[in-house]
Amino acid sequence: MDWCKLDTTYYHDGALLRAGEAAEILFMRCIAYSGAKETRGRVPRHVLPLLTPSRSASRVSALLREKLLVEDGDDFVIRSWDKWQAGLDSESDRRRKEREKKAKQRAAVPGTAGDTSPGQSPESPETCPGDSPAMSPPLEVEGELEGSKPSAAAPPRALSIARDPIGTQAVVAAYLEGAENADLPKPEKTLVSRVGKQAKAMLATTGHDSLVTAARACGANGWSDLATQLQRDAVARKQQARGPMDYVEVAPRQW
Repeated sequence: MDWCKLDTTYYHDGALLRAGEAAEILFMRCIAYSGAKETRGRVPRHVLPLLTPSRSASRVSALLREKLLVEDGDDFVIRSWDKWQAGLDSESDRRRKEREKKAKQRAAVPGTAGDTSPGQSPESPETCPGDSPAMSPPLEVEGELEGSKPSAAAPPRALSIARDPIGTQAVVAAYLEGAENADLPKPEKTLVSRVGKQAKAMLATTGHDSLVTAARACGANGWSDLATQLQRDAVARKQQARGPMDYVEVAPRQW
C-alpha cells in the first residue's frame, strides 16, 4: 500500500512524548514500513536497524517501555495498529483478492502465462525462481518477444534460457508485478520489450537484485527507464546511509 492513516494530533500522545523524539522517528517509520509491506502492524526484528541505523537499540527500548511496540517472537507489533489502520487492511485485502482473481483468470486461458507443457513442472528450469507461474512475463529471445515468430537465425528458446536462466525474465516479471501491485494497467508490449532489452544489456555490469528492484519501481511508477531508476535507487541508499537529513527553513517565495 502507498498510504496509511496518521492522526493529525498524534504528537500529543503521552506515551510518544515520554518515549522521546528519537523513538518517535522510529515509530513513524515502523508504521510506514508496515503499511508499505502490508504486514498488519508487524515489523521483523532485523528491519528496525535499517529504519533507524543510529541509536536503534535505545529507540526500540523506549518504544517497548511505553508499550508502543510489543515483542512477539522475531517480530515487533505496533500495539495500536488495528485501532487506526483497519481501513488500510481492508483495502489491502481487496487488492490482494483482485490480484488473485486476475491471476486465476489468466491461468484459465489456454496459451497464457501460467500454463505448463505436458511433463513440465512449475519448478522446471524454464521458470524463474520466485516467479509466480500465473504472472510469468514474455521472455525476450535474442531481441524478440516470446510469442512472436522467431527469425530463421534465432537460436532455440531453451538455449537462450540456459544462458540467462534468471536474468531478463526475472527483471521483466518484476516490472509487470510492480505495475499490477500499483493497480496500473498492464504495460504495453513495447514497454515490456524495452525493459527486457535494457535488462539484457545491463546484467553483465549490474547486480541482478538491483535490476529487479529498479524494474519493480519502474512498473509501479508507470515508466520504463531502468538506468534512471537505478540512479535514483543509488541516491536513496546514500541518503539512508547518512541518516536523517537536517532541514533548513526557507522563506516562502513571493508570487
